[in-house]
Amino acid sequence: MNIIINYDFWEHILDAKEELTPFKIIRNNKRKWARFQFPLYTLVDAVVTGDLRATILCLTIQFGGLIGVEYFACKSFDDDAYAKIAKKDLTSLAQKMNDNYVKTSYPLLLDSEYYDRQFKIHFNESKLPEMVEKKYVLVPTYGLDGDINTISIVQNHVIGSKEYVLTVGTPDRKLKPSLVPGV
Repeated sequence: MNIIINYDFWEHILDAKEELTPFKIIRNNKRKWARFQFPLYTLVDAVVTGDLRATILCLTIQFGGLIGVEYFACKSFDDDAYAKIAKKDLTSLAQKMNDNYVKTSYPLLLDSEYYDRQFKIHFNESKLPEMVEKKYVLVPTYGLDGDINTISIVQNHVIGSKEYVLTVGTPDRKLKPSLVPGV
């Protein structure tokens, strides 16, 4: 099973399960803020204030304002757009998983458990280093007898890209050195 998606599987599960909080807004906007707002605000604040402490204080106030405005706007309209998008994407993903013989549903995806994360650096075809993040999630599935079993899903993601690949797998076991007394 190789399913390619353009969102973080585990973060979408959290978006669908959790209520709207400022932390949910931060989690969903961190990429946009790091790419556009942070450099722009830092440059403007550094030019205007000319002082590092004042720049940091201004950035804190500006990002606090961004988070607060979006939070209160969503709360006042009683609209959690992140949960709606996550529900639509996870429903579609459940169908794709069923097509790949992993029998699950949207409610079962919400009961998934995150249990491990690993990072690895490797070189791509252009001989440039890439950092790959692997997240391991236990997903409940329907067995042949109708019982609910769990299967381990691996989400491979090259940091900085928008492509996430879901496969079936478990983390590699590593031998850990132990201390033997008296040796």
